[in-house]
Amino acid sequence: MVLTALMTFAAPVGLGALLAVLLMRVAPVGRVREVSTGLGVLISAGLVYAIRALRPEVLIQKMQDPAQFETLLKNFASPSSPFLPPVWASQSIWGAAQGRLDWGLLPLLILTVGLLAAATALATRAYQDGWARALDSSTPRLDPTPRRGSLMETLFSRLGPGGSLAYKDLRVTLRDPTQWSQLLVVVALAGVYLVSVKAVPIPIPQFRGILGYVQLAFQGFIVSGVAVRLAFPALSTEAKAYWLLRTGPISAQQIVLSKFYGVLPVTLTLGLVMGIVSAQSMDLGPTLLLLSVLVSFSNAFVITALGVGLGAAAPKFDADNPAEIGVSPGGLAFMGLSLAYSVLCLLLLARPAAGSVLRPDLFPSLSALATVEGVLGLIGLTLATVLGTWLSLRLGWRRLDALE
Repeated sequence: MVLTALMTFAAPVGLGALLAVLLMRVAPVGRVREVSTGLGVLISAGLVYAIRALRPEVLIQKMQDPAQFETLLKNFASPSSPFLPPVWASQSIWGAAQGRLDWGLLPLLILTVGLLAAATALATRAYQDGWARALDSSTPRLDPTPRRGSLMETLFSRLGPGGSLAYKDLRVTLRDPTQWSQLLVVVALAGVYLVSVKAVPIPIPQFRGILGYVQLAFQGFIVSGVAVRLAFPALSTEAKAYWLLRTGPISAQQIVLSKFYGVLPVTLTLGLVMGIVSAQSMDLGPTLLLLSVLVSFSNAFVITALGVGLGAAAPKFDADNPAEIGVSPGGLAFMGLSLAYSVLCLLLLARPAAGSVLRPDLFPSLSALATVEGVLGLIGLTLATVLGTWLSLRLGWRRLDALE
């Protein structure tokens, strides 16, 4: 049993050492940190999503019933797949507890020894070569040959100086693993949120509709969590190089708009995916599905503009890390205003949403939006979206233009 436990934990050690040596030898010079960070974030995000996809609430429900709990323990004691190392380990330990040597010990031994031997052999041949290659290439080689812009850069440049600045921000974000790696975590958290919404057992249609509409406020809070990491510090990340922008032929308005255009695709995609998928998974009907799309669209625009505008109105150019900008008093105020705007969107469309949920016989299909309350709610949402976006960005570039 002790031997089985040691081999079970030695197998991932051998696999990790093998991957580390492969990264040192195969990954581009100077990019080992970025590649390893990306793999770590992907594995961690996948683990979080896998744990939530197992639906722990079902396990708690089964524990309430003695018969189901006994069946669950039997399934844990005797896994069904014969090709997984944990299955071999459990069979070996179970056989050892009964005083016999099980066959599962042999494939586990072969796998562990093979991984450790492969990592050792590869390290002997490739580690020293990769280390020397990294030292020889530690100084970047400058290539003075002029190159044409890529297709993406050409498309962005057609938007003017602001488009070129947005492309520059995109390149800088992709080069910094502390920036883009957090987007993968956000994607995993959004997946966990959607799985959690789908797993909630709500037998009453009216209550399911009300809950589905109210959870749009929490979606706005998730979007604001992304914006406080991307939109709010967008201008402050220019740091001491901000003077270079002001000496060029670009105005404060173009700078703020470029930051807004660079972050909006991320927040808009996240908001629309969560709004549409959650509405369809909860079977909310056509009215609430349309309202989910409209509210998600409005949240993405206003919250992103609010983050960029407030960040430009009070930039923090001396920050060492973009993460500390988001936890500043300005970032906390931005989170509060974002949540307040999400609640405002729900209040504007509360009457047509309640009519379609509570009285589906009187308001079939999209007829609830054709009422006086529905039309006024849509007009109010449109005005709130346009004014919220415009005023937030205008505040940002006017305060930025007055900044010395």
